[in-house]
Amino acid sequence: MIPRWTLPAIGLALGSLAAAQDQASPAPLDPNQFWFEILECQRSGDAAKAEGHCRTYAPQCYAESVFQAMLANALRAEAKGDGDARDREIGSAEFLAAAARAAGIVRPAGRIATWKAADAAGRRAWADCLARIEEGEQLAKDQDPIRAAATFEKARALADAVADPTFGVIARRGLGMALWARREYPRARVAFREALAIADAATWFREETRGWLEELERKVREVGEPLLASPLLEEANLGPEEIVTLDVHVSETPPMKTPNPRTRDNPWFWRQVYLEDDKPGGGARVPGAEPLGVPGGLYLRKEPGDRVVSLTPDPAKPGTPVRLAPTPVLQRLSLPYEVRDTRGRPGRKTLDYGFQAVAPIEWRVWGQRRKTPPNPRWADIRVRRATYRVGRGPGGRRIALSDDDGNGQFDDVGSDGLGEAAGPATFLGCLLRLGDSWYRCENDRAGTALRLRPYKGPTGTVSVRWSGLEKAKLLWCVLEQRSGEARAYADVARSPAVIPCGSWALHYALLADDPDEEKQRRVEIRRGKHPGVELEPDGNAVLDLGGPVSMEIPLEPDEAGRVLLTDKAVVSGARGEAYSGFWPEPLLYEFDVRDMMGRSVAAGRVVPHGPNEEVPNFEKLAFAKPVAFPPGTLTGAGPWRVACRGSHPLLGEIAEPR
Repeated sequence: MIPRWTLPAIGLALGSLAAAQDQASPAPLDPNQFWFEILECQRSGDAAKAEGHCRTYAPQCYAESVFQAMLANALRAEAKGDGDARDREIGSAEFLAAAARAAGIVRPAGRIATWKAADAAGRRAWADCLARIEEGEQLAKDQDPIRAAATFEKARALADAVADPTFGVIARRGLGMALWARREYPRARVAFREALAIADAATWFREETRGWLEELERKVREVGEPLLASPLLEEANLGPEEIVTLDVHVSETPPMKTPNPRTRDNPWFWRQVYLEDDKPGGGARVPGAEPLGVPGGLYLRKEPGDRVVSLTPDPAKPGTPVRLAPTPVLQRLSLPYEVRDTRGRPGRKTLDYGFQAVAPIEWRVWGQRRKTPPNPRWADIRVRRATYRVGRGPGGRRIALSDDDGNGQFDDVGSDGLGEAAGPATFLGCLLRLGDSWYRCENDRAGTALRLRPYKGPTGTVSVRWSGLEKAKLLWCVLEQRSGEARAYADVARSPAVIPCGSWALHYALLADDPDEEKQRRVEIRRGKHPGVELEPDGNAVLDLGGPVSMEIPLEPDEAGRVLLTDKAVVSGARGEAYSGFWPEPLLYEFDVRDMMGRSVAAGRVVPHGPNEEVPNFEKLAFAKPVAFPPGTLTGAGPWRVACRGSHPLLGEIAEPR
């Protein structure tokens, strides 16, 4: 009786055999038919014909697959005590091995000899490993990747005790596929790489495993998931904990600089508060201001008098007076608020809270003083945080935690700031750098304490390579590492930088031509489609940024015709990073609208907003004014494509994507 193809894992996953069909097969022969042909050659003793079959179907590697399945059947028969079936399968495997070896495809004879030389216990281990592999494959077919992964883990442990490395390859590949299905991408990648490392270079196992590994890496990059497991969460890499107490610190002078754009010295970038009504009693909630213990947040309220407002947790009642001036004024407040204990009994507490306010806005750019136009709605009140938490950490180093988004809370990961006072700082996450040491950290919502554990795990070096104009310098270049809910941030602008290993994505970078805010041009860089870097232990990774820079602009309909939405332009670097936040000049460029035949139907140039025009937000200012096309302007067959060309002092030439 012809054995059925019952072992997809040992048979090298028949579904993936189709992928090898790009090299044309001379005849429509599948593995089962190939198996039948080899058995016919064995019965007739036609070794030359068997060798010809192996050579003909070498691209599909049927010989390799069928040999492995024959050996698996022999193991299965051995486990059942069926000596005749075992000898029959081994005889067929030896015949096929000789034919394949003559065709120069595989070298399996050593595996058969090793199995024959093993004692009964050793051959039982082979059979147990095979049984686990078959069980894992069946669980995977049943859409049960959790149990499949656990079964393949056991198969991998058994395979390491078996003399045939092929079983180790198959178990690891099965584990990789099961982990892939569970979206455990870093562990899946490790399993595939382990399989690749022990795969025989002369077999098809190696190339197929490499193909799966490359496919996994490609798909994971598409969805932006990490490929390397983070060592920051492994207990073995962390030392004993230390609790650092942090005290409230209110000051107009930050204890350290952080990359959050909302913390710049220029009030234009601060949070806006709109007082819709200038009559007494009118007010507006401070954006994001929701200090701990003050449910509902804080409000700026118009009081009687010229430009008199107060800060209050209750918009129906006057609060603490707020001084307004064209230059920043520090507001240092102790806010009383009501609390209730665990039994519901009322009580009162005070909250130290500080922020800076400006109205109207005045700032200096390139030595010239600028200010926003007058607005009767008081729309130009801007606020910036001035509340920090400061304490002494390991070695007596001062640690600062800043409420960068100004909401009175200190747990906003990726927004608030954390670092050494007067030293390196970055976004708040689970990673803190003190000098040359790294710490895994946790903090509470109120920012009263930090739980630090020294990180002693593997590190590597990241270097930033900028391809663009030499005068453009990176003031910040913050990378982000994600591990489940945990987020870690590291600034590598001063490269080469030594940081913990893992998959790091570009989070935020700032490009400028001068460190002085009053004298500089600047451009912000976000992740966009940038693939990031993968940092192996003791490895060296390069983060590429820069040109050639390209631009895409949407053309969308509105009630009057069509509008070229310049404020939604996407400016990308060669590696996919996104550029925005152009300051103090907007991004100017020429455009050419073409129909589907490539004919130009409209052309022009974007112009900046006028000096007396109200600009609703910074993003619109950065990309100048939208361009409107009245009905009938765009003729020809749509959809239309927008080609653009321009230049920027920091990015150089900008064109449409190729």
